Amino acid sequence: MAKVDADRDRDRRELARRKLGLFFRLGFSLNQVLGEATKARAKTKTKVFEKEREFELTEIAIATPPEIAEAWSFLDLLPRKVIPELHVIRIMLREIVRTIESAPPGDAVENQHVW
Repeated sequence: MAKVDADRDRDRRELARRKLGLFFRLGFSLNQVLGEATKARAKTKTKVFEKEREFELTEIAIATPPEIAEAWSFLDLLPRKVIPELHVIRIMLREIVRTIESAPPGDAVENQHVW
């Protein structure tokens, strides 16, 4: 019986270790995406009284980290409330990348005014 308890405890610790690693990797990669999105937003917005500038979509760099795919493949390790949010992030990143990649070379976009 002690062997069974020891194996169960080992399996529980291993599962906790895997979950923690997955959460940390996902958290770090989402912070990286947030930083890239913040830079992209700054590039696409200008203050009303600033000179407008055109930019190419290819100047915006938002990568889809592999940790998002990893988290998606291990949904059983994630809390249920995280799954829909992760799904939305995957869709949004896929659309951003698709938009940037489909832009013709030299295709310029004007900044949007913000107050």
